[in-house]
Amino acid sequence: MEGSRRHRAVPGAIFSGAAILLVCFLIVYLSSQDAAKSGKASGFFSGLVFRLIYGDIEEYSASEAEALLGRIDSAVRVAAHYCEYALLGAEASLFALNISLLSGGKLSLLPVLIAAAAGVLFAVSDEIHQIFVPGRAFELSDILIDSAGVLSGCLPVYFLRRRLVRA
Repeated sequence: MEGSRRHRAVPGAIFSGAAILLVCFLIVYLSSQDAAKSGKASGFFSGLVFRLIYGDIEEYSASEAEALLGRIDSAVRVAAHYCEYALLGAEASLFALNISLLSGGKLSLLPVLIAAAAGVLFAVSDEIHQIFVPGRAFELSDILIDSAGVLSGCLPVYFLRRRLVRA
């Protein structure tokens, strides 16, 4: 049984390692966009959400529409940060657990906590990177949102994986 678990961990580690690289590339690509391009992308999604919730924007006065779009845009940006880092956390957790199994370790929380710490450090480095992007800035609130995303991606993977291994 133990050898079988290790054998399955090899493709899992390869897949989750590749997924981590892909998610990191996506995060860096999106945070490399200047403020105008980033605003245009979030504005597109905010417009979709507006239409889903409120219907046609033409039915509202300009000030009402602007206020509603502002709140929606803020929520869309928070959700984007949270989701991309939750995905990073889940993949990092899978990778850490697979590497732990490959090295003969048990499914413990330590590799997952190390993966979570790495995800938080990546969030900090991403915010530092944004200092050098025109119109972007270092935002502590983004680090907190990203960190919450990493943890909410890491921990469920650990508990689910632990439960599946017991079964």
